Amino acid sequence: MKLNTKTIIFVSLIAFAVIWTIFAMTYLMSSQWFTTLIPPYQYFLFNIGFMLLFITVVGIPISHELNHNKEIDLYKAVRIGFSSWIGLSCLYDLLQPPYYLDISGNIVLNVPSALTGTAVDATLVWFWQQLGVSGSLLFYFVYLITPLILIFAIVALLSGKQLINVFRKFG
Repeated sequence: MKLNTKTIIFVSLIAFAVIWTIFAMTYLMSSQWFTTLIPPYQYFLFNIGFMLLFITVVGIPISHELNHNKEIDLYKAVRIGFSSWIGLSCLYDLLQPPYYLDISGNIVLNVPSALTGTAVDATLVWFWQQLGVSGSLLFYFVYLITPLILIFAIVALLSGKQLINVFRKFG
């Protein structure tokens, strides 16, 4: 049996994602150098395995289904998988307690832990602070403006017709 290139890519991505999730995340949680990284680096390094799992486990089957079981469109699979990652992980993590900030914009989740910087909140606080946002405005940018931007990003990644088809098939 001859494997085509897309199957090899699919299996490789899943294998890498599983290995990263099991071994690298365990190492990162206990390493001292990881806590010294800025939050976006911590978030990306910690979650790359999950992102790839979403792309392969969610994006590829939905892409295959939307193409009427003809072939897998890897570009569409990445867009669908990444948009599902944004929707299910980023928005969920951002809007569920514990929150990283209080309403005044003060950091309340200041626990010396390797995983504190991997929170979406921490990454967004760092990002908005780099743009000069502070105080209570920072709270609103992180917990109100950013979710709206993420929803628009999901819609932009999936054209209107694709978004409707995903909900029709799986909703």
